[in-house]
Amino acid sequence: MRKTLLLTLLIPAFSIFAQDTKTKSSAITMQQEVRYTIEARLDTTSKQLAASMTIFYRNLSADSLTSFYLQVPANAYTDQENTAVREMQRFNRGNMEFNEGRGHELTIQSLQFLEIGQRTSFPLQAFDFSDTILDLPLPVGLAPGDSMKIAVYFVRDYERRFRNFVNNDSSTIHFDFVDWFPRVPAYLNGAWQVEPFHFMMESADVLSSFAQMDVTVSVPGHFIVAGSGDIVQGDPGWQAVLADTAKSDSAVIAWHDSLKHELFVAAKKHGERTIRFQNSRAQRFLWSTSPNMIYYRVPGPLPIHLVARGSHNRVWERETMQRLDTVMTHIAEYFGAYPFHDLAIVESRTGIEAIPGYLMNSDEGDFSLSIGFSRMYMPGVTSLDGVRQSWFSKGLSTFLGKRANEQRYGSHGYPEKDAKSEMNWWQRRYPLPSLDQAMRNFSLLYMESGQNEAISKSINDYSDPISAMFNLYMKSEIFFEMLAYVIGEQALQQSIRELVTQYQYTTITELELQRTCEQHYGESLEWFFKQWLHGTPTVDYAKGEVRQFQKNDTTWVTEVEVKRKGDGIMPIDVLVEGKDGKPIVQRWDGKDAKGKVVFETPVKPRGIKVDPHNRVMDTNMLNNGVRRFELHPDLPLLKLLHMPSDAYLILWRPHIGLNHIDGLRLGLGARGSYRSFYNNLSAEVSVGTKSGVVDGKLAYNHPLRHGNLLNRYSLMGRKMEGRFELDAHLSLNGSDGLIAANGRSLEFGVSYSGLFKDAYTIRTVSSDTGKAVFQEWDDLNVMLGYVEGQWRFGSGRFDLKNKLRGEAGWPEQGEQFTKLSGSSELRYRIGPFAIKARGNAGASFGADTLPLQDQFRAEGASARERYSHDLVRSGGDYLSLRRRTIEGGGNLRGYAGQPLAVKQYLSANFEAGPRKPLLALQWFAFYDAGRMWPISGGDGLFRANAGIGAAFLGGLSPFFGGNLPIFEGLSARLYFPLWLSDPLPGEKNLQFRWFFALGKQL
Repeated sequence: MRKTLLLTLLIPAFSIFAQDTKTKSSAITMQQEVRYTIEARLDTTSKQLAASMTIFYRNLSADSLTSFYLQVPANAYTDQENTAVREMQRFNRGNMEFNEGRGHELTIQSLQFLEIGQRTSFPLQAFDFSDTILDLPLPVGLAPGDSMKIAVYFVRDYERRFRNFVNNDSSTIHFDFVDWFPRVPAYLNGAWQVEPFHFMMESADVLSSFAQMDVTVSVPGHFIVAGSGDIVQGDPGWQAVLADTAKSDSAVIAWHDSLKHELFVAAKKHGERTIRFQNSRAQRFLWSTSPNMIYYRVPGPLPIHLVARGSHNRVWERETMQRLDTVMTHIAEYFGAYPFHDLAIVESRTGIEAIPGYLMNSDEGDFSLSIGFSRMYMPGVTSLDGVRQSWFSKGLSTFLGKRANEQRYGSHGYPEKDAKSEMNWWQRRYPLPSLDQAMRNFSLLYMESGQNEAISKSINDYSDPISAMFNLYMKSEIFFEMLAYVIGEQALQQSIRELVTQYQYTTITELELQRTCEQHYGESLEWFFKQWLHGTPTVDYAKGEVRQFQKNDTTWVTEVEVKRKGDGIMPIDVLVEGKDGKPIVQRWDGKDAKGKVVFETPVKPRGIKVDPHNRVMDTNMLNNGVRRFELHPDLPLLKLLHMPSDAYLILWRPHIGLNHIDGLRLGLGARGSYRSFYNNLSAEVSVGTKSGVVDGKLAYNHPLRHGNLLNRYSLMGRKMEGRFELDAHLSLNGSDGLIAANGRSLEFGVSYSGLFKDAYTIRTVSSDTGKAVFQEWDDLNVMLGYVEGQWRFGSGRFDLKNKLRGEAGWPEQGEQFTKLSGSSELRYRIGPFAIKARGNAGASFGADTLPLQDQFRAEGASARERYSHDLVRSGGDYLSLRRRTIEGGGNLRGYAGQPLAVKQYLSANFEAGPRKPLLALQWFAFYDAGRMWPISGGDGLFRANAGIGAAFLGGLSPFFGGNLPIFEGLSARLYFPLWLSDPLPGEKNLQFRWFFALGKQL
């Protein structure tokens, strides 16, 4: 999961390096000189990489050093006690599972001091190697200006990698070496910058020292090698596998297959391939090797080398060649002309890794290429702290990647026609958002979710990986978009170029970005950086009054009032359409509660709009101009996928129903919303072709306030199937994070309902031996107050869900009644199996006999609960709904064909089955048992049943502790109660039966 998050990079430790912002820069040159000399050998027999490394270290600080550190990010996931693993396990207590592989463990076999100052002899000494940090006390202090040498011998195990191949010479084996050797951390401001590797970190996030690299690698003779340095000795094998791009694909494949065999034979005769690389200044050394590599030379003045994983898929090579010029031109606008003497791009399996002049890339698109080039500069040239302010590089590289796509494909940001060509007929019915729209829409939903966090946080301080993804990649990308909007595109380009030129091989923070942008903008940007990086603002500007009049010289004057309704401040563009529809734009600084923008035009303008291009993350653009509406068919999940920023979305669908009173019911329904969660209005009307009865429904819900979409108020009125209901309620929701299993909700409200025609409420229930017909609704108008609380808790293997509901009813005729009911459900995972246990209890007080619609049921939900569900109300439909079980009450699922009204119940449900689906269904065995106290009186009755079942899309919602049930309406269950303790007359205890449930088992 973590490796698929958009991209990755790194930047500054603001909290460590911040100084007087009025007079000083916080950029710091690393106070050390580091040189690595490494000899490494890939042994396909022992399946290990064995290496010896000599580290030369000169202390350039004013401090005497008493300790030394090495960072080993390779071991981040090899021990359960490591920071990254513990963080991953903490996140796995939520509703999503993250599984970063153990990786290939690096073992330090020995470590020896060779020199410290003038000394060359040292006693044996132990060192502390825990997590990803090796802590090494120095036997003698290292004075300022002095140097030392340390010898390190280490091996890295690759047995699991080899295990995936038939033999060591398989043509598909490939190695990308990224975190393959221990690295010296940066020493800055009198302190070592050592930080354990965190779950959301990437290799480039580790703040290491810039160093000289002298690296020699030995591999089997038929392996080809690519590395991030100048080749000073040996042959990497490129010329042997140089492909002729003029040849057909089939000819290249045949040539390469034959060549690999020749190289394998030659290797047996000539032995290993050894290559020596040198790099004058880098934080990492990257290299790849494989017997399957193929080399392409790109013509031009700059030596460009493409090294592909094989010849059978030439898309990567062709697309990379085709896009390189455009991408490099785009990157040069921000970083200047390409400064390195050559470029190597290697098709990798690791995603995107880059240092100056060398790029590992698994995708050939403009987006990923731009990200890779951006990484060459930050942190490749200008060092950044990838823990404390990792948003910087990730946001900048995502920004440049998106801009590259928009340059190639236009404002949509991707080839819309190609995207649709890969979709089926049904998928093509959905409008496709632009890349920018999608990022802004989902970022706004996150920002309004109640879980929003500030962008500028340490990478391990975000509440969960989803919040980290939104802040590190999406919100930070939008930060750079808005920065370009405020200071201008040219000023941003100049600022980025100056940063990487002025601060080469130093460590910078957000302060350097701010100060550099201010120099090119000419004004302070303190308000902008503080607001967007360290706050969680809500931006909402609205068009106010518009006054238009004509002056004596016939010039039209248009005065547009703009209101600031949120706490966020942004400069705001205001647009009017002049002659021939030509747009005229002016900008207001947006700081005051109200402002006025004045246009003078030769003709009367029209089409007035605030923030016309959606640049400032305005949370409500419906008040920015003339309200616009969009009408679409109501396709599944469409309102979550298509969220126009400046339009109210109306989705329509036909309604078709069938029951024995109305015959065929035909109708039309519509639901409207803004950005999916605002101003949700639904309406429907239908008519029975047999009865001529017209039914309808009108409902509205909206957040109580901006900043928490899940705290809402709802109003509803309907007349349906012989009954009416009016309802008003509040829903309050809280959770520990976007994907946290822990959540709380509270709903309370009041409803008023009554019966028009009791023919609709005669219920028929079918079983395998017959059917039962009974009335389930009293002719009473009832005022009902209710409150329901839910609490969910998850930790590791188990999830616990509790629900408690209280109701008080006041029938117009009859006694007041009170009902209490609740359930507690435990889900537990044991290896490949899952177990679920649920307890149910309920009791009624007050009236001797409750209204029929409010009586508890042994087998499931009450009539009132079923009526609240849109799919089934009467139970008398001609469809197979007579076999439908509805969760609730005693929940004895095997007795769905034996309805039993009860005043009290106490029951338990058990399920157990494999966690892995079979034929897209989750199969399980179930057992239900309970004691019921019938409304008719008498002693309690014990009932039990057992059988097997299958579920589709079951389980808790993965969002907000289960408080956002996006998929619950799509869930379905089949039950086969094979055994009943008390079957109906004519039935056997053990026989085949079936029932089903739809959508939350309702």
